[in-house]
Amino acid sequence: MFKKFKPLSNETDNGKIRKIFEMYRSMMFYIAEGILEDSTLAEDAVSDSIEKIIQNIDKIKDVSSYRTRGYIAIIVRSVSLDILKKLKAHKISDTETDILENISDESLSVLDEITGHEGYEALVVAIRALPETLRDPMYLSACKHLSYYEVAEELGISYDTVKMRMSRAKKELKKFLRESE
Repeated sequence: MFKKFKPLSNETDNGKIRKIFEMYRSMMFYIAEGILEDSTLAEDAVSDSIEKIIQNIDKIKDVSSYRTRGYIAIIVRSVSLDILKKLKAHKISDTETDILENISDESLSVLDEITGHEGYEALVVAIRALPETLRDPMYLSACKHLSYYEVAEELGISYDTVKMRMSRAKKELKKFLRESE
């Protein structure tokens, strides 16, 4: 479950990573956010990109060169596109019948605590109204009975991101269902 990192060979490599992050973090975030259109996902992409840069630090000779800048931009773009592909691959069907068939009484009771509603229709409409980044974790957790760790693995995001998105999704569900009463 935990990723193994190639140990940095010396203090020079450690300094390179710091300098790369200081010099290019804004560019990295800009590229990732432009592709993903979501700041949380962009942060994940930058973090994953830094991991890839650490794994390939020996390929970087001059941190300030245009070649390094281009290399970093390519890594961020590639990681961002991979995240985007994963999100599209895990896109959840929006048909009510699919959702209704997959919601069990047990998962509904969890959502009933959150929403205070007992009707399937209200629940389906509320889940469908969520933005995709909130809908996917909510669906996987409540309807597919996956733990937050499993949701994180399934969506290719961090556990903390899942917790944050679930918290936001619950707030949005409460708000939506209060307004629909």
